[in-house]
Amino acid sequence: MSDKKKPEPSKTDIDASIPNDSADKKTTSSTATSNSSKDNNTVAAKAHSNPSTNTSAATTKNSDNKVKTSAKAKANEPALVHQKAPAQKQTNAVSKVAIVALIIALIALLASIGHFFWLEQQKQQRQQQLTSQLAQQVEKVQQQMAAQLQASQRQAMAQLATTQQNNSQAISQLASAAQQEQQLASESLKAIAQLQQQVSKLGQTQASDWLLLEAEYLIRLAARVLWLEKNTNTAISLLTDADLRIAELNDPQYLPLRQSIQQDIAQLELLPTLNTDNAMLKLMALEQQISQLPLLLFEVPEQNSANKPLELTDNVDDWRQNLAKTWRKFLDEYFTITRRSGNIEPLMSAEFQQNLRENLSLKLQTAIWAASKANHEIYLQALNDVQRWLQDYFDNTKPLTLNFIDAIEQLKTATISVDYPNGLPSLTLIRAILSSKEKVAPAIEAPLTPDETPSAEQGEGN
Repeated sequence: MSDKKKPEPSKTDIDASIPNDSADKKTTSSTATSNSSKDNNTVAAKAHSNPSTNTSAATTKNSDNKVKTSAKAKANEPALVHQKAPAQKQTNAVSKVAIVALIIALIALLASIGHFFWLEQQKQQRQQQLTSQLAQQVEKVQQQMAAQLQASQRQAMAQLATTQQNNSQAISQLASAAQQEQQLASESLKAIAQLQQQVSKLGQTQASDWLLLEAEYLIRLAARVLWLEKNTNTAISLLTDADLRIAELNDPQYLPLRQSIQQDIAQLELLPTLNTDNAMLKLMALEQQISQLPLLLFEVPEQNSANKPLELTDNVDDWRQNLAKTWRKFLDEYFTITRRSGNIEPLMSAEFQQNLRENLSLKLQTAIWAASKANHEIYLQALNDVQRWLQDYFDNTKPLTLNFIDAIEQLKTATISVDYPNGLPSLTLIRAILSSKEKVAPAIEAPLTPDETPSAEQGEGN
């Protein structure tokens, strides 16, 4: 209002004052903008700090500022036009940079907080995993220790059981041994008593009685050798010695006894000699030669070489025969058909050959067993099977096969069993003579058992 009442200046004054006015306008405009920005900032700060109570004050201040700035702006409009845009751009740029920096700072803060919590979570998970792994390992170790402890306990119990069993067996063996020793001691005492009784009676015997007792012992020993060892030659020699002892007596009353001894000798001489040992040894040797026997090879039947002539005739009526001969000649030039007559034996496989040799070995082992048990039927059956297989599956033209078959044929005639007499009549007769004298009573033998051995029997006789 004061500016309007002032007198208008002159042109020179105007011209002179233009630069100053422009400078003043620039300064006033700059101060106005700065003041307005400060007022706006203060108003904005107050509004942000207390929006409920300072709303009206802010509006009134803003209205006054607007009136002032509008008036000053109209006066300083030319200068403000050039300065307003850069200042606003600068303030806007500063505010945007601050906001962006604030946002980046917040994001960085949140990221660091999240990273911290993520690390803590990972740490806790790792600790949980380590704890669970440690617990599993501890449990596994405990299970292993428990299994080892159980295994050691079972092993200890098994060892204890075996030890107890061995102890019980040892105790039973000791008990049986003690019982046997007691039996032997009692038998020894009985034998000693019998010997003492015989020694007391020997003083009363005569020379003839000694010879009779010796002859009885020899006949008894011959019977034992015959029954246990199946040795007729030894039995015959023993009976001959017994007959010589009785002949030394030169007493006619013992002629029936000598006659009985000679009958026993003749009966034993008629018995065949056993070849069991030789047969078994020969069968064992043949078994070792089975792998060398030549097998029967495949033989192709002879070729039928009789071919019909294929010459053509000049007769027209023989056109069919000529056509057939021409066709046959054509086939003979391009195809060869060989005709053979006879039975073709199939080839033996390697498995069949091995099984055949194994069966031969088994049959020979069966024959060996039958010879040891004096089973003549099984012995002959096994040898017959071997001989039949040799003739069917092996080459009978080779000397090795022929010798093998001849050896089997000889073994079939070997004597592996003999029907021996159940007793010697001369032994019964001499015992009757000794008992009739009533001077020396010979020890009556118990029946022989399969468990008795010749050495034991000979020791008992001595």
